[in-house]
Amino acid sequence: MALDVSKQVANHVATSRTVVSSVEHHGSVVIGPLEQELKNYFPEGTNLSGIFQGLATYLRDVTQNMQSADITLAQERADDPQYRENRDTSVQNLTKLISRIKSVIPDSLMAQYGINTTTPYDPDELVNYGLKILGLLKEKPELINSTGDKFNLMIDVNSIIEILTSSINDLTNSLNDVNREEREAQVSLGNRNQKIAKWKSTYVGVASILAGFYQLAGRVDLADRIRPTTRKVTGTDRQETVETENDQTKEPEISK
Repeated sequence: MALDVSKQVANHVATSRTVVSSVEHHGSVVIGPLEQELKNYFPEGTNLSGIFQGLATYLRDVTQNMQSADITLAQERADDPQYRENRDTSVQNLTKLISRIKSVIPDSLMAQYGINTTTPYDPDELVNYGLKILGLLKEKPELINSTGDKFNLMIDVNSIIEILTSSINDLTNSLNDVNREEREAQVSLGNRNQKIAKWKSTYVGVASILAGFYQLAGRVDLADRIRPTTRKVTGTDRQETVETENDQTKEPEISK
């Protein structure tokens, strides 16, 4: 089953890749002019190359954490259909079994035990309904028709109780599985959303700093490629720049 990785996160990953790629291909080209422009303002020994690489690595790591959280969420959700299918099958089996058992229990006895003659559709209510009938069977076994004509199999009260108990347990376990998966998916969703929020903050900060450096070095064209936009931050825009050797070796155009 293909994982349902979100398009938003995929766009964020592509946006980060553009920024990191820009540093890898253009950082060395920009740093020289930038150091020349700001040599009288930076402390002696300032390592601009290290700053560029550090910012790119930081963004890459935050992006990886976000992507991993999104994959974890997708994996959690990928299991959900199987558990829901098991639950639905258990509901159908228990409903059919209860219907057959009720056919040999007088309505008056059902009413006496406060059991509605209408079988509920809700899975949790169905479990409770089955438990009530189970209690009735255990307390009044002599009222059960054990000829087997209506069940198409040889049974006695004990076998009915055993089969009903098993069917109730199957549905109960299926409901527990579904509830557990929903809780785990909710936790994964919260973690993924936190990682997205962290990415947005990191991306805006890192891309803005690098775009500022490019701007100061006179490379407005490079700055514009990575400058944060609303569409990039929200993940509705995927603009991935493919760097070329010509881009990498092109001499910076220093503003006069």
